[in-house]
Amino acid sequence: MNKLFHFRTVMSLLFVSSFTVALAAQGEKPFTINGQLKEFREGKIYLTIYAEGMTRTDSSSIRQGKFSIGGMLQDDIVLAILSMPVPASQEQLAENPFANRSSRIFYLTPGKKTVSANRLEGLLFSG
Repeated sequence: MNKLFHFRTVMSLLFVSSFTVALAAQGEKPFTINGQLKEFREGKIYLTIYAEGMTRTDSSSIRQGKFSIGGMLQDDIVLAILSMPVPASQEQLAENPFANRSSRIFYLTPGKKTVSANRLEGLLFSG
């Protein structure tokens, strides 16, 4: 009977812990952004997500004009910014201190997205 009690206790603990993990993971939804930028063959792109009173930033390399970035979202829709450094002359920077940044603000939802454009400002979303 003592072994049976231990077995039931262990099985109960396993059930409760797996149920708790399932509930916690239930709120997370995956997203992926696959993109193509015609003007930029190589570089780095940054995704900043504003959600749940917090900010998080992730990055991806641009290779042969293509990039892919993904993660998990707790909410169904969040504010996000894709940004990247771009070449700018001293004259351009004198006129506009943000001339060396390309960016696009958008609402991000779970699921797979495909984006394409010459630069981030002109991104077209599908998916």
